[in-house]
Amino acid sequence: MTDPARRRLAWILWVVTILAYVAEVALLFANADLPVVDPVDAVSPWIQAMEDLAFVVVGTLGLRLVMAQPRNAFCWWVVAAGMSFPLEGLAVEFTRFGIENWGAIPIVAFVSWMSLWLWIPGSFSIPFFLLLYPDGHLPSRRWLPALWFTVVVVATTFFASAFLVEAEPVAGVLPNPVGIPALSDFINAMFLYVAVPGQLIAIVLGFASLVARYRSGEGIERQQIKVLLWVGVIAVIFFAVVSRQEWGPIWLGSVFNFVFSLLVAGAVTLAVLRYRLYEIDRLISRTVTYTVLAVVLGIVYGFGAVWLPSRVVGEQTPLFVAGSTLAVAALFNPLRRRVMRWVDRRFNRSSYDAEQIADAFAVRLRDEVDPERLAEEWATTVVRALQPSSVGVWLWR
Repeated sequence: MTDPARRRLAWILWVVTILAYVAEVALLFANADLPVVDPVDAVSPWIQAMEDLAFVVVGTLGLRLVMAQPRNAFCWWVVAAGMSFPLEGLAVEFTRFGIENWGAIPIVAFVSWMSLWLWIPGSFSIPFFLLLYPDGHLPSRRWLPALWFTVVVVATTFFASAFLVEAEPVAGVLPNPVGIPALSDFINAMFLYVAVPGQLIAIVLGFASLVARYRSGEGIERQQIKVLLWVGVIAVIFFAVVSRQEWGPIWLGSVFNFVFSLLVAGAVTLAVLRYRLYEIDRLISRTVTYTVLAVVLGIVYGFGAVWLPSRVVGEQTPLFVAGSTLAVAALFNPLRRRVMRWVDRRFNRSSYDAEQIADAFAVRLRDEVDPERLAEEWATTVVRALQPSSVGVWLWR
């Protein structure tokens, strides 16, 4: 397939994603009063629409990636992940609408069956993302078994989902028309012992492939991996906090998920497109800096406002709270500068070394008057600081 044909296919898939999402939202409001598959899923149509809008954003960014790199398999997985959940949501809502209005006619039964497995490409996208990021190829042929293992897990999950027979009727879903009752125990065992642990193992293998790719890579590829690891760490922290959210309206979690999906997908898109990659070093160093700073200042405040008064006077007092607040305010800037220098020396070493090299060159520049010697010093400084493939100096005589 030629690159223009690939781009046209990406446009078609994106249009399918948009149409599926619009149809799903319309059916969400039409089905607002109907029973749901699981009482946990009984949320406002607006909240469900916001949740799936995040995947539409992911699919749109995937389209942008395919336009730039149509032969990159990673980009196509982004498109597939963005399309799978709107399609799955449409299948579920169409089934509920069809059962209520038309009964178990063939088209409703077929769409109900599709809703059992359409979620798989989106749910299993993470292992493929990790294995194929950022250029769409494995780090080396040694990682082929990991790729095939992931494919086998996906195929097993599809088989188990497509042929499972539910023990009890489920509201909003017709009985599986191709279910195999005799294999119910076997299929449940496949879910329990193959699909779930297999996906976790595939994700671990994906992270291991990133480590191997980083160790063997250089330059741009390393920066792209840094971007993914940075947003990955933020993702873990974000979901750890949001999963324990017990305050605010219920729709706030959906808004957070949408904004965060946009952040993660956007960061990965910029990394694959190689846009301002080398700024990730500063982002990482500043993230670590302010994390360390927040922890240290939190300890100082807790010591002065909670622990110390409990030992001295037996209870919290406004005097100790005010003193701790003033201490934190006084420590903020000096501590921030010290932590920033420490972090730059360890996590952003190239930038720190470049600054030292530039400062040393500025000192030598004061005493140098020979143009040729100055040009040589300048070229040496550029090579040490930036490590370009070649350097040329043109002197006007």
